[in-house]
Amino acid sequence: ERNDREEEREQGGQEIQKRRSARLADKNKVSEGEERELRTSMPMDDRETGGLRDAAKAFAHNYMEASWVEDEKEKLELVKEAHEEAHRGPHEIVRKIMELGYYWPSMLAEAREHTNKCMKCARYNVRKRSFHPLRPATVTFPMERLHMDVLGPLIEWEGFKYILVIVDAATRFVWLKPLRTTTADEIVDRLEECTADFGWPTEIHSDGAAELNGVVMAEIK
Repeated sequence: ERNDREEEREQGGQEIQKRRSARLADKNKVSEGEERELRTSMPMDDRETGGLRDAAKAFAHNYMEASWVEDEKEKLELVKEAHEEAHRGPHEIVRKIMELGYYWPSMLAEAREHTNKCMKCARYNVRKRSFHPLRPATVTFPMERLHMDVLGPLIEWEGFKYILVIVDAATRFVWLKPLRTTTADEIVDRLEECTADFGWPTEIHSDGAAELNGVVMAEIK
């Protein structure tokens, strides 16, 4: 399977290599100073299928001889062609460019920048992120936190059209209080009826009900 993959990569790079052959023939060899800089350890990728690690194996003694690319337009063209051939990721782009005999220090950064701008990659590639499940706030005793909501308008009966629903977060005990209106005064009166026997709660959550707006919550406080 690995041999098939390597053969496929080699075939895919032949077209690029043909277009580059004339330019490769005219490239100057790197200077002694640049050669010393190039004879450094390849950056290793600790991923199981790390592209840079595979590229490092392609060079004897873990160093390489390559044409140093300085022209920004040429850099962009190399990155673009290596990416669009198979929509490779940044590490694979670097590996392909190195196979063609080119190098510059910011290769990986420019490859990442290019792939981040690719609309096709953005459409089909889903980044893997660690899963962080929602964790509900815990309560330890009754009346520590009450959740409050309003149902309605419902079918009117003896002037009542709404129901105030209050739930204790710790015990799941429920109060249901009929309401004629959703004014702050009436809601607070019904809430006081519920808390008369057990005391005032530490927290009250309105659960985003439109009727329990800032005016109502301010009245409760």
